[in-house]
Parts: sequence; C-alpha cells; structure tokens
Amino acid sequence: MRNNLIFSGIPEPRAGTIEDTENTLRAFLNEKMKLAKDEAASIKLEHVHRFPGSPHTE
Repeated sequence: MRNNLIFSGIPEPRAGTIEDTENTLRAFLNEKMKLAKDEAASIKLEHVHRFPGSPHTE
C-alpha cells in the first residue's frame, strides 16, 4: 500500500457533471480544512480517486 489518506464529507458532484477530483480535494483542503490556497496547491498528490457512493439526489 502507498501512503493513503481518506477524506470524507466531500459532497458528491451533481448527476451528469464531470468532476476534476483533484481540484475538488484541493478546494476542500482550502475551504473546509483551512489550509492556505498555496499550501493546498503545493501538496503532491499521486492518485486521487473517489469511492463510489450513493447517488446524489436533489
């Protein structure tokens, strides 16, 4: 296994939209975890995946 981190509480994208998962994670780090934008941008991410979840409903 690599050095893996698992984040939860990130809302699912709207159905039918294409998501840039890496940018979504960086925005989460900046907005919710209060990392400075340049710090969030400088973190080296090798692989960013989203686990399948329940469908987004609205």
